[in-house]
Amino acid sequence: NQSVDGGTTWQPLTALMALAQASAPPDSYIQWASVGVSATGQYQIASCVATVYYGPYSGMVQSSLYLSSDYGVTWANVLTVSGLMEARSVSISGSGQYILVSNSAKVNGLLSSNYGATWAPIPVNNSASGISYTGRYQAVASAWGSISVSSDDGQSWANFTIFDSTLDSVTGLYVSMSGSGQYQLMLMAGLQ
Repeated sequence: NQSVDGGTTWQPLTALMALAQASAPPDSYIQWASVGVSATGQYQIASCVATVYYGPYSGMVQSSLYLSSDYGVTWANVLTVSGLMEARSVSISGSGQYILVSNSAKVNGLLSSNYGATWAPIPVNNSASGISYTGRYQAVASAWGSISVSSDDGQSWANFTIFDSTLDSVTGLYVSMSGSGQYQLMLMAGLQ
């Protein structure tokens, strides 16, 4: 759902839902994973993962990213990948120029520096992402207790081991940062 009046009223995203259904594999279950909105609301990004549970394509996973550049009025599928990539976390800069995508598998994430027109892999495995207002600072975290940080628009990455994970299973991983990128948080939740 979407609100354009500060949360007073909410409208269903009917066009986005129809687009996701039309691009999903047959017999699949669609799960919305993450959303992001630019500072003005002009650019909006949503990720979904479609998993096929039965039939000839059983076990297939397809992730899709949908972008609106007109305040959520219309949506376009800007990226679809099948296989190990599961787009579980999206972050968008204040202008909408930079979009960072993380996934839940041991696969590198993706970065767009041109409003979702093209995508390039980032050289780190990750599961959660955060991005500063300008896009200069970006951070991605992995469920294995590391965080990678870029301070040059995603051109290079520094890797840090934050802690040794003693969790039997990770149930949540979260990254966020201030608009300037100076303050960054990473939280991991799980079962011991």
